[in-house]
Amino acid sequence: MKTCKDIYNLYQDREPESQIHAAFGEVAVNDRDEKFGNFTPLHLACYFGDEGAVRILLEHGAFVDAKDRDGYTPLCTLGMYRYTYTDEEKIAAAARLLLEKGADVPRSAKWTTALLEAIRQMHFRMAEEIVESGARIDSTDTDGQNALHIACLTAGNIAHTLRRTEERLAYKLAEYHSEKQISEIQAEIDRLKQAEEAVFNLTKKLLESGQIDSEEKNNCGKTPLDMAMQEGAMRIGTLLAGHNPEDVLAARVGGMDVFQALFHQNGDALDALLQQGVELQTLCEHREMCDFLGKSPLACALAWSNFDAAERILCAGADPNFRMMDEQTAFAVWMEVTDIGGAEETYICTLELMLQQGWNPEASADREGNTALALACRHVGYAPGKTAVRFLLEKRVNTDVANLCGQTPLMILYGGGYWDGRIPPLPMLPRSYPYGWKYCGEDEAEVLEWLLEAGADARRRDKWGNSLLHYIAASCYNTEARQVAEVLADFPLPDIAWTNNEGLSAIDLAIDKGSESFVKFLLRHFC
Repeated sequence: MKTCKDIYNLYQDREPESQIHAAFGEVAVNDRDEKFGNFTPLHLACYFGDEGAVRILLEHGAFVDAKDRDGYTPLCTLGMYRYTYTDEEKIAAAARLLLEKGADVPRSAKWTTALLEAIRQMHFRMAEEIVESGARIDSTDTDGQNALHIACLTAGNIAHTLRRTEERLAYKLAEYHSEKQISEIQAEIDRLKQAEEAVFNLTKKLLESGQIDSEEKNNCGKTPLDMAMQEGAMRIGTLLAGHNPEDVLAARVGGMDVFQALFHQNGDALDALLQQGVELQTLCEHREMCDFLGKSPLACALAWSNFDAAERILCAGADPNFRMMDEQTAFAVWMEVTDIGGAEETYICTLELMLQQGWNPEASADREGNTALALACRHVGYAPGKTAVRFLLEKRVNTDVANLCGQTPLMILYGGGYWDGRIPPLPMLPRSYPYGWKYCGEDEAEVLEWLLEAGADARRRDKWGNSLLHYIAASCYNTEARQVAEVLADFPLPDIAWTNNEGLSAIDLAIDKGSESFVKFLLRHFC
């Protein structure tokens, strides 16, 4: 009498199939291998994807829904078969035999099913057998994912592997490699394309079954369509979105809108959408896209420093002057990006393209009335801001356009921020000021020199009587104040005696800040 352990050793020793099948004819169908997952012989046959052995055991009356130590039935074990380059028709035939004997699909495992595992392991013919058997197939796994979710995940993995393999083939063709290597890679590409078509056909059958809710969300709140977009399963995404997957452009879009294409950084889908003439003066309403919510497509691209996408969107007709619900333009959004190590050439190309597409940098770019130059000055600590200042000065934009608070770009550079002018009735209550909104250092000192050399008027005052000196005094400490003083010494400056509406002079603010160097500079040059 043979045991499960004996048969397992036969497989491991690669004994002839006839010898293995003969052993299955001698084993007790209720035997258990306690060391190997508490398998029954039928589990073992399914573990090795052996259709012939499954047939023998079923003819001997094996129980199709016996469970191993982990709660898997033979059908689920078959779905989890992981050997590569297997004969999928034999796997499907074995599944058909089990299903004909009444194998239970929904109860084939804990927290998963034979169908879900078959799709995960790319046994699409087996999955089709399960769907066509009439079994209930609407179960989900421990992550709340149904068969459509898993199909989208698997299709995405196939698509990713296919792209990588095609890139590898292109590399091999560009260099000298043997014909054998080339043919092996090409064979892998053909296999992946067949798998891509197989999972697509399976998805159609899953939808046609009417059993699975295509709008069902997994534990992360994602529908199958969301998964298709995320994983790059474009044809399946098109199908789930209710569009024609045979339409070339629609298949490239994959059911995405322009914001989803940008969010998933799918350049091909974005190109297809632009070819379709997608509306670009619109706002993102996807609440799960925190970085994009309420922004235009151009603003979304710039928010993520996706300059390639921004270029394509601009060339497709996006208006760089378009103002969003918060009255910001795409440029205003861009200036807030902390892109410290970006390429200056890329920034300049984007700015030039914006000008070519009708951008007016002297128009208000936010609800505070700041121009592009003012916003760039506010963010000179980041690479885009500093580059934008230099670019705009080279284009000779007006350096003295004031915002709604009367603040010029010079004041914004040195910590100017929006203030409604409210002063609390009691001194102990918290309050804000129009100055001191940031700490200023070397970058600001460098840009200050650029602005003054470009003719910026340092003697302007804001709505509350503050001069540039007030702003500098409120945002610089000793070391930084000395750097500023060296720049200011060569240019006309406001009167040191000027006080703001609260009766404070620049010296008062510098003393309050503890900036002894700036106090000495003011006294030396004005007294």
